[in-house]
Amino acid sequence: MIGVAGRSNYSKGRGAAKAAVWLGVYLLLFIVFAFVASRNMDGRSLVVALCSIECAMLAVIVALFSVGLDPRENGNRRFVVRLLAVCVPAVAGSVIVIIVAALLQGGDAADAPNSAQLLSQMIAAGLIAQLVILSFCLLLGAVFALVRCSGSELLFAQLVAILVASMLLGTVFYADPIVESQKSPEARSTVISLALAANPITAISGALPNFDLMRREMMYSRISVIGRFYPANYPEWWRTALGYMVTASVILLGAGVLRRYHRLKGAGGEGGGA
Repeated sequence: MIGVAGRSNYSKGRGAAKAAVWLGVYLLLFIVFAFVASRNMDGRSLVVALCSIECAMLAVIVALFSVGLDPRENGNRRFVVRLLAVCVPAVAGSVIVIIVAALLQGGDAADAPNSAQLLSQMIAAGLIAQLVILSFCLLLGAVFALVRCSGSELLFAQLVAILVASMLLGTVFYADPIVESQKSPEARSTVISLALAANPITAISGALPNFDLMRREMMYSRISVIGRFYPANYPEWWRTALGYMVTASVILLGAGVLRRYHRLKGAGGEGGGA
């Protein structure tokens, strides 16, 4: 018993050490990106750029770190708790980096008379963004758990989680042909609303004052037809976050059902073999 307990504590210690390494590498890279971005962007664009980088990096970390959090063995509850134990410190560290970057950057030149108010609004938007990003990470973890509990290999589950992250982050890119193919204005408006609501970055952008992401120069002229030709209303951030969390809960419920099914199937096979 002592030997088993010792191995368990050793395993937990190694898991915590790996999590600390992942967190340290993430924060180091994020600080570097924040330093580079703060030298080349205005205040609002800086917050959106850092949140975009954070989403992409955390999506990869969630997929890679989930290797040690196998929901087939630990169950959904323990899987979510351990996943949060990694994501919450990463998100908290990101908040600090974004606030420091916003303080160093200050207000935009055009808003110099109200730079203090603008700065407080950017910091508030950065804090709001973390709730969206955390719910985004939970959704990716739930997708990983579902694929893994279906009996798929770890690598395949990781790839699916990263693919889902890429799809959600890229809705404004691949929505263009769908928008253009719609004949009625109502159908186009519906597609645009869904594309913006599903994307964590556009949801975060909507929390920034006087900031129109779809009509920024690069987005407007090179990337998406949405801002160029069609009216678009940004989603309320809490709706996107709530949608992620509800979807994650449903997916985790499905993962639990699949895990129980495979366990019962395995037990039945062992009983039949005996």
